[in-house]
Amino acid sequence: MRNTVASRGQDVASAGEVKVTGSARDGYTGDFINLDSGHYQPYRAGSLGRAYLRIGKDAFAEFGVFFR
Repeated sequence: MRNTVASRGQDVASAGEVKVTGSARDGYTGDFINLDSGHYQPYRAGSLGRAYLRIGKDAFAEFGVFFR
């Protein structure tokens, strides 16, 4: 899914790739998350990179998806 679909065309604070497995019945788990979106290029290293990943993880956590 493109980030513009999830954001309904609004600006995004972070973007990347994510793999989520599971089901509505058993719950979902985030297998991985990264900052590789192909075009959105935030800082990837150090504290800024970790902050961008935290934005993504927090957004998924609001929907009950937690990463290993």
